Order: sequence, then C-alpha cells, then structure tokens
Amino acid sequence: MDGTQTGGSMLNAVSNAMVALHKEQFGRGPTEARSGFAGPDMLVCMLQDVLLPAERRLVEMGRQ
Repeated sequence: MDGTQTGGSMLNAVSNAMVALHKEQFGRGPTEARSGFAGPDMLVCMLQDVLLPAERRLVEMGRQ
C-alpha cells in the first residue's frame, strides 16, 4: 500500500480495474467482483457471470 488508500479501498480499486479490463477485452463486464488476500503474498479477484452468451450456450450443450 502506498499510504493513501486503506486496504478495503485498495481491494475495491483492484476489483474495479479487473471489471474494466474484462469489459474492454470481451465487450461486457462481470456482474460482480470481489478481491481479497489469500495469504501474505497472494491476491484473489473473483468475477461472477463472466461467460459470453456463446460460451454459456456451449456450457448448456455440455461442451465446456
């Protein structure tokens, strides 16, 4: 941390950046994003509902 953000606001900024990156690359963003530390040197960002319509259809057809 650089001292200007709290841990929570920094994690929120990471989540927002991941949503923006996903939207830029795939044309739509996830419906929800959460970030958190999974240890002293590991950051995890969970994105919900990220599949594109064609990908969802493939999953429905069993073609994961």
